Amino acid sequence: MINGVNKIFIFVDDQQKAKEFWTGTMGFGLHLDSEECPGAGWVEVVTPDKRAILILAQRPEGMPSTAGQRSHTAFYCDDIHKTVAELRSRGVEIANDITEEHWGLSADFKDPLGTLFNIGERTPEVQPPPPNN
Repeated sequence: MINGVNKIFIFVDDQQKAKEFWTGTMGFGLHLDSEECPGAGWVEVVTPDKRAILILAQRPEGMPSTAGQRSHTAFYCDDIHKTVAELRSRGVEIANDITEEHWGLSADFKDPLGTLFNIGERTPEVQPPPPNN
């Protein structure tokens, strides 16, 4: 039976720049660096809650760029107002004002390529269970 999401591929044009953004700016942990693992061909960063790994894979030739497009990845936080303010202070571009959705509060941010990612503050009834350590 499937228990959850483990890894999410994000295709990037510059792995080093993406690694610096996700680890330095966003505060994710470095899980695997392609420089340390020859043949891997990608960089893995882990979310602060350690529930998911983002694979920062080099965009293959011929694959359309995600620049300016909405990704299929949404993140969550406990306090969206505080999180959006923190991201802005770190230089992250917030693409829209915080909106109220049926599931909670929501905003979008951009990575250095201009790809849009969602971040939401979920209502208590849809919070994920604590991770199994």
